[in-house]
Order: sequence, then structure tokens, then C-alpha cells
Amino acid sequence: MSNSILWLASWYPNALSPLEGDFIQRHARAAALLNNITVIFIKKDDKATITKHTKTETTTTGNLTEIIIYYHPPTMGIRFANRLISQIKYNRIFRQALQNQVATNGVPRLLHVHVALHVTRQALWLRRKFRIPIIVSEHWTGYLEEAAPNLDDYHPLYKKLLQRLFKEAAAITTVSAFLGYAIKKRFKIPQPVVIAISPPFCPFVRSRTTLATTPLPRRITIMVPMASATSVCMPRQYSRGADFRGAITAGPH
Repeated sequence: MSNSILWLASWYPNALSPLEGDFIQRHARAAALLNNITVIFIKKDDKATITKHTKTETTTTGNLTEIIIYYHPPTMGIRFANRLISQIKYNRIFRQALQNQVATNGVPRLLHVHVALHVTRQALWLRRKFRIPIIVSEHWTGYLEEAAPNLDDYHPLYKKLLQRLFKEAAAITTVSAFLGYAIKKRFKIPQPVVIAISPPFCPFVRSRTTLATTPLPRRITIMVPMASATSVCMPRQYSRGADFRGAITAGPH
């Protein structure tokens, strides 16, 4: 087992959409201050702007490695068929990327999913094949009943896979208590907790006491301004993976 943490994201900045999920990238950069992080993101290139087939771009900065794979799906002129073909190609490329990652760098200690909707199948496959603990961080408002579109507009298979993922997750974090309540209501899980703090205060430990002796909620999100990312307290379990208790979420001030 490697010492890295693998992130699977449904949104992430890329050449076709530079601001897509930029907050997830900022979170990755903050977490990489204290951990080895690899992010895998697959982006569909409908107009073949970057590639007519597939193209992989890998960037490493410090402890953060970003693997972005673009693919252009073939079309048949029928909307349903086009979507199905694209989904099949997406799943195949993603599975191959995961297999390559494990073969090259070993099994990650921890799997962190951001916006689960499009990466649920891959996360569950990794979880069951290698028994990796999973953290799910949700940003998508589509779990809210009043949102348009929302999860009810998707195929029931998405709901079934998400139910499995949330059930098997070691921890679930959300960007707001309101979103956490919506997920709890839909999937009958304990409601995630959102805690806002100002560094360098750390809610996990007051001194050099061990986390094993410090009572903690099971599901925590810590929101901090990016300017303070270098002084954020990170619980050691995040890098170990097996006994996760909390993580940091870096966002705009």
C-alpha cells in the first residue's frame, strides 16, 4: 500500500473549463501541504478541441499530482445512443486510469471523492477491490428537492450507486449543513457536520495529546480561507487513511 491519497472528482479545472471545480483544486493544493495527493479527472471533449480520441495531461507540483484525461466520444446522430456511447467510453477510460495508477504507484491509503455523481461507480470498484477507506465531500446542490435540475432528473441507477457509496463511506462532508440535511433525508445517513474555524486554532487537539484520546465527531468539514492554508491543522489520520476523522476544505476568504 502506498502513502498517497487518491482523489476522484466529477469537477476539476481543465483546459476546456478552467473554472470548473476550482475550489476542489484549491482544496487539493491545501491538503497536499501535508499529504501526497493524486487527482484523477476525466473530461469529455465534445467538439474535439483538444483531441479526437483521448489525451492525458499529468502535472506534478510538490506533493500534488493532477491527471486530467480528455476524450472525444464518437457520435451516431441519436441523442440517447450518443450519451450511452460516451458513458461507456468514460467508464472504460476511468477504469484504465485507475488500474494504471495502482500498477504504477501502488494501492492508495485513502480514496477521497469530490462530487460523487459521475465517479461513484469507479469509487465503489476501488473500494471493493482493495478495501480502501472512502471519504465523500459533496458540493453539488442537486440533492436539494428545490434544485433544478436535481437528482430526481437522473436515472434511478445513479441513486442506487450513490446509496451504496454513502453507506460504505468512512466519512461524509458537505459544504453546508443545509446540503448535509438534504443528503441525510435522501439516503437515511447520519447528517454531516460543518464546522467553521479560524486558524491556527485546531479543534482536533489542544496540545500534543494523541487523537486517540480526543473525542471527535465522525463527520467533519473545516472551512478556512486560502490565505491561511499553510497554518491549518490537519489530523494525522488523514494521511494514514484507515482511521479518518477529519479533513480541511480550503475556499475563498
